[in-house]
Amino acid sequence: MPVIVQDLPYPRINGKYYQFSSIRLRVAGETWYDFVSFNFEDGVERGYARGASRMKLGRTAGDYDATASFDIWTTKLEEFLNLVDPNREGHYDVEGFDVSLDFAEPNMPLQQVVLIGPIINKISDAHSQGTEPLKNTITLDIFGVTRNGRNPIRGINLGSGSAGAPLTEQSV
Repeated sequence: MPVIVQDLPYPRINGKYYQFSSIRLRVAGETWYDFVSFNFEDGVERGYARGASRMKLGRTAGDYDATASFDIWTTKLEEFLNLVDPNREGHYDVEGFDVSLDFAEPNMPLQQVVLIGPIINKISDAHSQGTEPLKNTITLDIFGVTRNGRNPIRGINLGSGSAGAPLTEQSV
């Protein structure tokens, strides 16, 4: 019988993985704990050249797009809006506040996501009967997402985003 040599560190016996409580959300320079969920996505929508062929002959570079949303407790909505728009000039028009997520656990590498150029597009209320605390969904329009300082597309340097500094190991 052949001997199978496993060269990957799986299964990770007593190993650690990130979980929801590993996430540190920073908004406008403040660490924010009162969020219930956080969703973001980015991607490229490409066009394809087919001609008279049944298969793809080529593709365009495509259009890059990104969006984000998160849920916070309704009791914290006003605190969030004051953080983003302290002068009460119009929270849908405030640009330039920082949003970043750190995924951190002791003895694990720090993972950082920075949302570039966020602006609030929508605040949703959808409450129903029950015992769970009420929540609001905040939807952001963003220019892009950097993951550990990586640019999502060539030709535009988003750098490490508004966080500005290179990634370092941080205590949690």
